Amino acid sequence: MRTRIPVTAATLVLLIATATPANADEPVDCVLNLDTGVLTCAPGGVAAMATTYTLATLYTASGYGGSTLTLQASTPCDTNSDVDHSWSSLPSAFNDTVSSFAGASNCQVKLFENVSYGGSSVGPATSMSYVGDTMNDKASSVQLS
Repeated sequence: MRTRIPVTAATLVLLIATATPANADEPVDCVLNLDTGVLTCAPGGVAAMATTYTLATLYTASGYGGSTLTLQASTPCDTNSDVDHSWSSLPSAFNDTVSSFAGASNCQVKLFENVSYGGSSVGPATSMSYVGDTMNDKASSVQLS
């Protein structure tokens, strides 16, 4: 497992607040780099860096809809069952909002109800169009294997 650079909650709130569209119904798309802790958000999409791998995308609506949080890092997941990447606390705008997810770059996603990988969980799975009633809008941390 890789070491993560801490990002303060105030920084995350500022970044997301500046990316919030004037129309509250318009989805906001964010990219979180798990290597650097840098979160970038914008209405209508954020371009991926060429030197990173997209590992997974978390969606705020079932069926892969709503706002997105795309998780990226400099290395993909391997084919072993160990944890390759993790984030112990989802950004506040995505905490308790995830309804579906899709893994990429060989990653399987596991969502946890509480920060630091505690509580109920769902996964690991490559994708889920709905995380189920037990985990819907409850995820606070994520592991990728």
